[in-house]
Amino acid sequence: MTVDPQNAAGFYEYKGQTYFFCSVGCREKFKADPERFLNHEPADPIGIQRGPKHQPVATARGSDTVTYTCPMHPEIVRDKPGSCPICGMALEPRVATGAEENTELIDMRRRFWLSVVLTLPLLLLAMSEFIPGDPLRGIFTPRSLAWISLALASPVVLWGGWPFFVRGWQSILNRSINMFTLIGLGIAVAYVYSAIAVLVPQIFPTSFRGPMGNVPV
Repeated sequence: MTVDPQNAAGFYEYKGQTYFFCSVGCREKFKADPERFLNHEPADPIGIQRGPKHQPVATARGSDTVTYTCPMHPEIVRDKPGSCPICGMALEPRVATGAEENTELIDMRRRFWLSVVLTLPLLLLAMSEFIPGDPLRGIFTPRSLAWISLALASPVVLWGGWPFFVRGWQSILNRSINMFTLIGLGIAVAYVYSAIAVLVPQIFPTSFRGPMGNVPV
């Protein structure tokens, strides 16, 4: 495995030499005992990245147990992938294991693109009054537009944004409020309000209603 110094996750200077790393976890492990990696036996597959040339970086032996740590909180160490109980970030291998798929990235990319497909028409509905002539208002009633908007938004929020809710809830259980708490709470409040406005609009007072008597969502 090679590391481009320009894209390295971190670096560390030791005895006048700069070493680059593929992850913060690798850097922290090297900082703890540099000589362990610099004076390894030739058969030992662990290597390091010396700047500015591309060289092998620390990799795990096939028989070693892979452990995972948080890039922001290296004191967090787990024996399997997951999220950091402090900040919610995905845990990374402490030692590079070679080319491997980032399952979280693949999952989030899939959620993102499906959410984009549903969000574009939702954006069009929300901004329809700014389109000259407001053609959608001539086709649909405000009530119909509200139901269509709810149908489009629900998969985006409940499926596309599900990981944010999970980690936000975990932050509450761990008593470590973080950015996922804020994101999850913000999404939940907006969605629940809009869903109630669509499902039971009659519970809202007149002051909440627009010029046409509908509750904005």
